[in-house]
Amino acid sequence: MQGNGSPSKSPGQVHQQRPSRAAAKSRPAALHVLIVLLLLLGISALGGGAGLIIDPSGDALGMPVSLLAGSPFHDYLVPGVILFGLLGVCPMVVVFMLWFRPNWARMPRAGLHGAWYAAMVLGIALIVWILVQMTILRFFLQPILLALGVGIIGVGMLPAVRRHYGHGGPGSEASEG
Repeated sequence: MQGNGSPSKSPGQVHQQRPSRAAAKSRPAALHVLIVLLLLLGISALGGGAGLIIDPSGDALGMPVSLLAGSPFHDYLVPGVILFGLLGVCPMVVVFMLWFRPNWARMPRAGLHGAWYAAMVLGIALIVWILVQMTILRFFLQPILLALGVGIIGVGMLPAVRRHYGHGGPGSEASEG
């Protein structure tokens, strides 16, 4: 035990469960926007994906199977699983990573925390998903979701967000010693 009542850690042992108060206070406003955008994506994709998995005919969501004509799918089960997993579950994991910046997601040689890279990959994945979807079917939410993907990348590229996840930001090795 250290003098302050907390357990002592060996020099090589760094295990941070929660961000420090300093790290929490230093989160840029743009990061909060990025998290909200990812939560919107995750929640909507979990709902849409679950709806397509539960009812692969698409009737419950007002999407007849006839919209899939010319696609490799005969119903919405596989697109629903992809939507639920890739664009539903993954953004929730990335939100956790962005907020808590776990040690296991650090990428010291890459220059930025893995959470930042994961958020950018999700933005790109959403854009690709929507562009491919637009070649197969037309859906009124596509322009909104395309804008959401661009927004995720745009906000993530802001200097304040990049600095927060780069070397020397709160929680990085450079600021811990």
